[in-house]
Amino acid sequence: MQGPGGSVEYRLEVLKSGSSLGTRPLSHQGQHVFGRQPTCDFVLEHPSASRLHAVLQFNAGTGAAYLYDNASTHGSFVNKQRVQPRVYVPL
Repeated sequence: MQGPGGSVEYRLEVLKSGSSLGTRPLSHQGQHVFGRQPTCDFVLEHPSASRLHAVLQFNAGTGAAYLYDNASTHGSFVNKQRVQPRVYVPL
């Protein structure tokens, strides 16, 4: 499968306590919503996750991936670094 707008295959690795639980492919949709809400694309069943925690979004032209933290209470992290809320962070 190719990522949105490009030829890169995107997969999401699921980690728990530092151990990989496997990977999930990301579909061709332009964004994926993460949170505790049942309507999220990826439902996070952890008390530290906000109802609408973060969004993984792709640039339609380039296929580049970005993480957008929706000012979640406990934050979002990329490579163990907390990202600034409400800013598109390139991945």
